[in-house]
Amino acid sequence: MLNKNNSKMTNLDTPILIENPRKLNIVGRINMPWAKMRAYIHGCGLPKDFSEHQVTKQAYYILDRIETGPITNIKLDNNGYRLGIIWKDNKKKMRIIDFFSFSGIDRWPGNPEVKTYTIKSDTGAIRYEGGACGDGLIILGVEETFRRRTRNLKQYLNTLPQFAGLQFGTPLMISAENTPPSSLEIRTF
Repeated sequence: MLNKNNSKMTNLDTPILIENPRKLNIVGRINMPWAKMRAYIHGCGLPKDFSEHQVTKQAYYILDRIETGPITNIKLDNNGYRLGIIWKDNKKKMRIIDFFSFSGIDRWPGNPEVKTYTIKSDTGAIRYEGGACGDGLIILGVEETFRRRTRNLKQYLNTLPQFAGLQFGTPLMISAENTPPSSLEIRTF
């Protein structure tokens, strides 16, 4: 079987099937291998006809939280990494990042320990509790399925999972004042 570049497909090229992908309210994702993190931008709080600017603004908010410390203050072991989901609560007028720290992997792919955290824009402080909505749980499942297909942490962080029925546009390179470039992909419908 050939991929879109007419080369032989690998296990990493195989899209992961999810039920009703068009109902998954993910509007973008940002990959930050340098921070050992990938984050998804949820459409909650964004208009249905969201713009590239609105998605990019959410991505910059994540970069700012990494740059100013709350996320990177959570220490990781050698094979540790983070996944995040950012969304907006318009009633409370705040952005929220639910993020998950994975650690304790002695031999790849292993079975990581997962801790959940929440950062709210009203305080900026990390709460050592958190969770995810249903869309977030689907993303976590896809990410873990994909991670177990990779050879090591470096390959996992530098390769993005493909979702069957969910397409992202051409990556944009963005960075905050003191962060290395990151890859932002905005969902196409």
